[in-house]
Amino acid sequence: MTAQQSTHFDALLVQCRDLACGRLSASLAVMLDQADASLADLAVKAQGQVERKLYFAAKDVTTSQREVIEKQFKLRYLGDFQQRTNQVKKIGESFSDIDLSSIQLEIVGDDDLNETLKFNDMGARLYRYCVEELGALDQRVGVLLGDAGLQSESNPFSPMAICSAYKQACRSATSDVAMRMILLKLFDDHVLDDVRSIYKEVNELLVQNEILPKIRYVVTRSEGGKAPGPAENPSAVLTGESDFFAVLQKMMAQGAAAIGGGVGGGGGGGPILQGADLLSSLTRIQLGDVSGISGAEALLAAGGGSGGGATNVLHELKTTSVGAAMAQMDAMTLDIVALLFDQLFDDPKIPVALKGLIARLQIPMLKVAIADKSFFSKKDHPARQVLDALGEIAVRLPTDFGPSSSLYPRIETFMQDLEKGFQEQIEIFDTVRERLEALIAEDDEQVAVKLQSTATALNQAESLALARSVGRAEIKARVLSAMPPRAVLEFLAQHWIKYLVVVHVRHGVESETWKNALGTIDQLVWSVAHKVTTEERRMLASVVPALLKAVKAGLTVAGAEDAVSFAFFKELMRCHRAAIRVAPPKAASAIEAKLPAVTGVKTVSGADTKAGTGANVKAAAGAIAKPVAQPAAPLAGNVARGTDVSASTTGTKGAERAAPGGVRGARAPGAAQPRVTEPLPVPGSTDDLDFVAPIVVKNPFGEGKVMVDDLDFTSVPGAPSAGTIAAQRPTIELPRSFVQGTWVEILEPGGTGQPVQAKLHYVSPLQSHFLFVDRKGNKVYECSRAMLAMRLKIAEIKVLDGLPDLPLFEQMMSGVLKKVGKLIPG
Repeated sequence: MTAQQSTHFDALLVQCRDLACGRLSASLAVMLDQADASLADLAVKAQGQVERKLYFAAKDVTTSQREVIEKQFKLRYLGDFQQRTNQVKKIGESFSDIDLSSIQLEIVGDDDLNETLKFNDMGARLYRYCVEELGALDQRVGVLLGDAGLQSESNPFSPMAICSAYKQACRSATSDVAMRMILLKLFDDHVLDDVRSIYKEVNELLVQNEILPKIRYVVTRSEGGKAPGPAENPSAVLTGESDFFAVLQKMMAQGAAAIGGGVGGGGGGGPILQGADLLSSLTRIQLGDVSGISGAEALLAAGGGSGGGATNVLHELKTTSVGAAMAQMDAMTLDIVALLFDQLFDDPKIPVALKGLIARLQIPMLKVAIADKSFFSKKDHPARQVLDALGEIAVRLPTDFGPSSSLYPRIETFMQDLEKGFQEQIEIFDTVRERLEALIAEDDEQVAVKLQSTATALNQAESLALARSVGRAEIKARVLSAMPPRAVLEFLAQHWIKYLVVVHVRHGVESETWKNALGTIDQLVWSVAHKVTTEERRMLASVVPALLKAVKAGLTVAGAEDAVSFAFFKELMRCHRAAIRVAPPKAASAIEAKLPAVTGVKTVSGADTKAGTGANVKAAAGAIAKPVAQPAAPLAGNVARGTDVSASTTGTKGAERAAPGGVRGARAPGAAQPRVTEPLPVPGSTDDLDFVAPIVVKNPFGEGKVMVDDLDFTSVPGAPSAGTIAAQRPTIELPRSFVQGTWVEILEPGGTGQPVQAKLHYVSPLQSHFLFVDRKGNKVYECSRAMLAMRLKIAEIKVLDGLPDLPLFEQMMSGVLKKVGKLIPG
């Protein structure tokens, strides 16, 4: 290659690069212009509040970071283009030329890996969608770069170069992986459709400059350098958008002899019917007018244009004079559309009656396919969207769907309107699609209403479980250091926890009621601790009446039986007697360090303490030094007659019946202790207390009682105090892709019975409860997060790879490719 020619090729390569970069940047700008509307639409359709918030947050990113995205995309694309060009030309970079800012050493997390895989998948889909254009572009760019065997992955125009540039631009705009995945979806929806036309323009520019004006078609290499081999794996070409028509056309050409009827066309030796004349003839058949068309008897017997049953009239159309006069390309289109409807009519998931209604669309769909080949490649083609909407309706219908169904006449009217109204204007498909989507929306609303009570019940169960977990943590925090007698521990763990649950649900942790409930725990624990000094015994006498009143009121709210409070007060009496009779051998500690305060408990001087804070402990303690003006109300049955308690620190005797639980025979410090005549309370320990077993409380949401289970967050990101709420145990992470809309296969425990496919319909706010439904919106399964994690681990629940949610038209194409692929020799 001469230097002059090399310079010309370099200049032409730059021209092609600028063309591609400019067109891509323009498409990106249009995407960002439409981002607000697109994301708002996605937010409206979102099934969960979390997903909806993400879409609204993404709107802010596309607005505030627009300049960053556009600038970084262009810089990254041009940089990658130059790097790939240098690699092909074997031009090395000096160390000073390397852009070290793009080199990052970091640990790749699961989210980042998942993101990379998504972008790589998008690049692979883009390659398959543009396979013909890229096959020609590989050869032409290979001429410019001096590499006749240029591999697709090395081509500077490679789809991966585009996707990589956009990925880096998104990372520059936001560090939130979830946000970047939404930006990827925008790119997929708005930009990828334009890439094929960009490749065509680059090819046209090279042809205009005499770079391989004619290219003999060869099987194009894949991104890995291997031929895609659709016959070996026909479904692989259908990931995302692809040129189904071109792929199937070549496959059918290879196996024409094996396909029934072969590949028609050629006009049968007579005049060729094509263009407007062909479409006019098909319209007559569509409207039921077959006059002048030879061979139409079989067509009429099969249903003609009316599609009276689920019969494929397109096969009969081939035998008429219209079918025989088609040009080869149109005849090929007829064969392909006929195969698609064969696949649809063989689908067991579609009710027979609905197949009969869809059959009316055979001739209209054939006309669309003949006039516009993008019908096979564009996901958003209006005619395809009508079929996809019908497929979405099909899986919601009962198997006995028929004319007696209230929905049947509505769908029949839509099909009749399309059959009779479609001449040439494609807009009628949009109208019918909107009507069908309205039916789907109605059904979604009915499902939501039907499952609302279940979702509400899940939310309530989660609130109760959370309340129990928080209450349990508060109890443990207060008893572990003091370790009160066993009777008090059991009361708190088995009964007072119920009151905490009700208060947490009804009032929340910021309420005075919640603080008072915790303060009661503090006061109860303090009351059974050893009372060494006279001052402590006096304080016990003054606070116990209000304490017992608070305990009784709490148990009533929690729905506890009277027997519970009676039994506990009896045990508490023994604990109080022991507290004032038996003193620890060590010296008494400062009273203010021991006494927690309780709201509503008045000291003898009127000091009012706040629950759970201990803010006024000193004021309460200071009041003890003053003589008691009036004895505190005794507990019935708790204080024995003849109790003699020192009234002041000077040793003056009084007749106060002060200490609940009995302070009979109490002596001033230093006096001889009386002999204990009854067993002491058993020392407490939390080791063998059951803090996990379900409890039954008065329903804070309504009437009756409700069972409260445990709450296991199983490593939910951001779960409140997950480390302190539950005992440490091995956790199982859910798959990161496990979001609303995920399809799973649920097996019977032990592997018995048939597996059931279900969709994740609802996730509770804290992601602790999950609800699954079938295609018709019926509840299939609900479970806690812990149960879901366990069943995922033992493979009783398996995440499906999106196949059940594949649009109907893509399912039809995939089935046809598999069938035809099996007929191709070798």
